Amino acid sequence: MSVLFNALQVVASTGNVAAVSTPGLASRVRATQAQLQRKDPTIATKAGIVHVPALSTDLTLRPLDALLELSLGTALRTPRSLAPFTSWWSVLRYLGLFDWDPSTNRLRLDSGAILDVGANQRRVISEEIGIGFAVLAAKQWVQARVPGVGPVSVMDVDRALFNGWVPGMQRAGKRQPDYLLRYENPQQSGVSVYELLESKGTVSRSAVTRQLGRAATQLGGLLIGGRPVTGLAVSTVSAADGVEIHAIDPVEPPVEWRRDQLAVESWRNVERHYDLQAPRIDVSPAPFFAAAANVELGSLSHFAGLRTVARQWYPRFGSPTDGASDADAHRDYGGRTFVGEEFVAEVPGVADSRVRVFHGVDTNVAAALRDTDAEQVSGAQREFAESRPANSAPTEAQPAAAAVSDVGAILEITLT
Repeated sequence: MSVLFNALQVVASTGNVAAVSTPGLASRVRATQAQLQRKDPTIATKAGIVHVPALSTDLTLRPLDALLELSLGTALRTPRSLAPFTSWWSVLRYLGLFDWDPSTNRLRLDSGAILDVGANQRRVISEEIGIGFAVLAAKQWVQARVPGVGPVSVMDVDRALFNGWVPGMQRAGKRQPDYLLRYENPQQSGVSVYELLESKGTVSRSAVTRQLGRAATQLGGLLIGGRPVTGLAVSTVSAADGVEIHAIDPVEPPVEWRRDQLAVESWRNVERHYDLQAPRIDVSPAPFFAAAANVELGSLSHFAGLRTVARQWYPRFGSPTDGASDADAHRDYGGRTFVGEEFVAEVPGVADSRVRVFHGVDTNVAAALRDTDAEQVSGAQREFAESRPANSAPTEAQPAAAAVSDVGAILEITLT
């Protein structure tokens, strides 16, 4: 077997990732947050920091699913000219990074892969890996609390706030959470629930409490209509002796919004308006959620290579004259058809070194994205989630592996 086949087997294998969330950890994080506030009384804080029962035992995860969530979560963070390349760069970059402990089936980093990696680069690796695993943990957190929940979408808060220019926004702190989670209330059709996610990554367990303390202040730094928002803070430790997810949950009442298609469409023409004086970001609910809807669906379109569609949702990311066209590669998988982009890369000096990467969305979801109707997209995603294809692992006869997200996205790697 080739080196690449072994690496693909590892990332597509399911195993145990340690999840740590205890009352003791929550207590230490509260103390750390108090120390931070004593140093800077103007920072935001969270009052009800508790542990997360759903994230207090081992999680069954695959690295490939984390790489898919990393690609989705960072789709709008790259220059437009590099977007087709960076969409799958993290996949190839981290393909050979992971390993499984044969005695415990616990995930860890391959000691040889990180042997000569410097401290600064290790920090970047841990932060990026942390995003993917934090999203997987957040989805399990939601599923454990909300029976019958459907797809859970994740979107970049910075894009909704600062590149979207939300009307009435009061920008004061230099801290804000990374991501906004959205899922439909199973008891109320058309009503979405919004929560926050702050992701941290580290190489050392000793840094976890400090990271979660800072994460709590970031979760406290965003108010919606003057109200604090429920959020999850995750610190992912990635090292040669194991990958661990540590989490705390500052509990708040739910924040909900019934999507308004007119508000979603109107947001695309809003000019910037913000204030740098207040100690927290306090956004008006309707325009913020309208911004979030456009960011969410523009990001998903961009991930799939539907760049003209992404510009319709999110005009500030590109212009009609930048020359980018929509992807049109198709892939049949698990009884569904996906549309997206495909790239082939070669690894010099490695046998069977051609790696084919396909990333895209279900064609029904893509059709709804093209119609720029948020409710239509949600309906297509619900239908997809109900018949979602299973993930796959490579075999010698078929050296390919795929990860499929609940929102209709796919990432497939094939060795040729």
